[in-house]
Amino acid sequence: MPKPPFLSTILTAMAIAGGVFAQNERPLSLDEALHLAREQGYQMEIARGKVGEARGENTAAWKGFLPQVTLEEQYIDSDDPVAVFGMKLRQGVFAASDFDIAALNSPESFENYATQVQVNLPLLNLDAIWGKLAAGKMLAAQKAGLQRTGEQVDLMVRALYFGLTLAREQVRTYQDALQSVSQFRDNARLAFEQGIINRADYLAMEVRVLELQQGLLEAQNNLAGVNENLRLVMAIEDEVSFLPTDSLSLPAAPETAGITLNEERPDLLAARYKKQAAGYANWAAKGSWLPRLNGFGNWQWHGAEAFASDSENRTLGLSLSWNIFDGLGNLGRNMQSSARYNMAKTAFEMTRQQAHNELAAAQRKVAVSRQQIELGQTAVVQARESVRLTEQRFRQGLENTADLLAREASLTRARLTYLKALYDYNIALHELNFASGQNAFAAQDNDQGDR
Repeated sequence: MPKPPFLSTILTAMAIAGGVFAQNERPLSLDEALHLAREQGYQMEIARGKVGEARGENTAAWKGFLPQVTLEEQYIDSDDPVAVFGMKLRQGVFAASDFDIAALNSPESFENYATQVQVNLPLLNLDAIWGKLAAGKMLAAQKAGLQRTGEQVDLMVRALYFGLTLAREQVRTYQDALQSVSQFRDNARLAFEQGIINRADYLAMEVRVLELQQGLLEAQNNLAGVNENLRLVMAIEDEVSFLPTDSLSLPAAPETAGITLNEERPDLLAARYKKQAAGYANWAAKGSWLPRLNGFGNWQWHGAEAFASDSENRTLGLSLSWNIFDGLGNLGRNMQSSARYNMAKTAFEMTRQQAHNELAAAQRKVAVSRQQIELGQTAVVQARESVRLTEQRFRQGLENTADLLAREASLTRARLTYLKALYDYNIALHELNFASGQNAFAAQDNDQGDR
């Protein structure tokens, strides 16, 4: 019997899809995937950028402790009596003739070049001290965030890598089922042509073949999607399909009850550091009410040419300032900093409670997925034996087409369910490590230069 046109179209699409997956297929180990994602992944680059930003803010906070030095060169040409009088004094060229009344009242135009070095030295600024402490804590928070991002990327890579393995196994399951049902269909065609079965039984076989072909196309599409997501997390732009070299395994069941939350989990540390930073920032805002003591120095050289040193003078001093009232600006900033500190405290407590909930959920998921694996193994064995027995009886004419198709569908579902349970169990174990903060990947970062 010739195949209908739409069936030929589906088979052609499957052949094309299979050819696409075979092109540019590159073997990939789990360790290599983890390494690429850590080294060049977009999320890691963004997290490292945040650390760099915080490091810059921490460096800038030294402004409240270190001197500020300004070099300036100035040129003046003036016939203003006061200006000319002062410039001649600074150059050291003032003479007795300059006391002439006419010369004083109507001097000739005079040029002056002034080289100036201005130094300002903070001596006592309490808000700067607290501001530096706040910047240091924010840098520590971003470093902890980078570490947690690394752990998240690690978990994501594992989920996608084994998801790719799962997707390939699902494709293979549909291919095996399609091969078996196609043989059933071919036998049914002969039986139909010989008048042994009716047309409805034969068409049921054709329908099941089409259902499996549709399932295979969906599985292949899912495989392509997982492959694309894996390329994204590793920041690989080339159109390449990966061939996993590591497969899903069945690790021993851990004793989840003994696993507790690590209070040094990076995201908890980050939230704690942010709370501390907000506290220091709150004190810095309060410090703006206090007086400030600063030193300053000024060195000047004046002459008739640029950068001349004909005449030198200096000025040194101390400055004590106290901003008593700035139009409610300090009050408003204090209110803002207090609100931010309260929000940071609440965020830390919420993060900590969420961490406990995540750990409990991960422990339950490990237990449930392990039970699903055990049930799935039994279901596959029983379904496979049921198909074998039903096929034998079908060939003997003791079973009808519907029974055989039902047994085959049950076997396919059982195999797919078992594969999904095996995947869920493997990922659940990694999620348990991730939630507990134990044995998780620690992102490496260069801490040099942060003081």
